[in-house]
Amino acid sequence: MAQTYGPKYPGIEDGLVFSFDPKNRKCWSGGGMTGTVYDSVNNLNGTLSFANADDEFAGALTTEGYFTYDGTDDDIDFSYDSSLELQEFSVEAWVNWNNSSGNRGIIELMDGSTKGYFLARYSNKLQFYIYHSGPGWNNIGNINPTPDIWYHVVGTVTAYGTSNNQKIYINGTLNAQGTTSNTIFYNSSNVRIASYDNVEWEGKMGPTNIYNRALSAAEVLTNYNRLKGRFGL
Repeated sequence: MAQTYGPKYPGIEDGLVFSFDPKNRKCWSGGGMTGTVYDSVNNLNGTLSFANADDEFAGALTTEGYFTYDGTDDDIDFSYDSSLELQEFSVEAWVNWNNSSGNRGIIELMDGSTKGYFLARYSNKLQFYIYHSGPGWNNIGNINPTPDIWYHVVGTVTAYGTSNNQKIYINGTLNAQGTTSNTIFYNSSNVRIASYDNVEWEGKMGPTNIYNRALSAAEVLTNYNRLKGRFGL
């Protein structure tokens, strides 16, 4: 599909079905505490909600290009798109945690607390969760992030029934992997940035992306290397 909203994501494009980058000024508009956002691949629209717009928006105009989220009432909620309810995919985000306590959502494709998947800082670690219709939640990830440092987090899933088909990469390196035992269960799940089950991120977030396939380890490293300079890594 032809792209409308600004420059392409500078990482790998093959299979990219959702992409939002605060640095891409054509992907968001608004003032005060609300606005409209668009992903730059399929022009999926959504609603941006902030508590203190001057603080939250300011980072988008810097070299790094990010939004700042306060952990209580800041998030982006995109409209539902059934084509994003995938069984094989990659989900990617650039995040910077501000040392706040508790769990913190990065990106989710969920409906309620028992459907879909999410990336989050959960139980003090960067983790990738997916929900199966049979056994329930399956999570992997064991990096405890350092405050005020940027991290590139990627979760990938290939078809269940194969060994180690769920993986999480941190800063271009495989961090953990596991084997799932059933298909992922969805139910009209929206994409939400800076959230999982209404638990919100506190800190900075850059680009967030979804692919309709599992990126290889080499491709994850390529995406990390292409943007790491932007985030001072």
